[in-house]
Amino acid sequence: MNRNSFYGPLSDPAGDAGHEEHPARVGFFTDTSVCIGCKACEVACKEWNRVPDDGFDLLGMSFDNTGMLSANTWRHVAFIEQPPTDLGIPKFERPGPCRIRSRAATFAG
Repeated sequence: MNRNSFYGPLSDPAGDAGHEEHPARVGFFTDTSVCIGCKACEVACKEWNRVPDDGFDLLGMSFDNTGMLSANTWRHVAFIEQPPTDLGIPKFERPGPCRIRSRAATFAG
């Protein structure tokens, strides 16, 4: 097994489709065991890829302000919230994987 991949080399769909000049494929690795739901990865993804801001809407009483993945939102931290309790709104955040990239840059080398 190659040290750059868990499952060996990944195929290149752009090259397989006959596109000779295309950018290298990279990915976005997130260690979900340390995610605190700060959404910095969403901002970093937009900045790095020069993706335009498509607006941030407050979605009711939710911590989720991006709603879902879209053409301009490639990374989404979803908040799976439980009903309110006497202690407030308990929440569980989960980073949504980047749907555009396929190979984590962390493992490239």
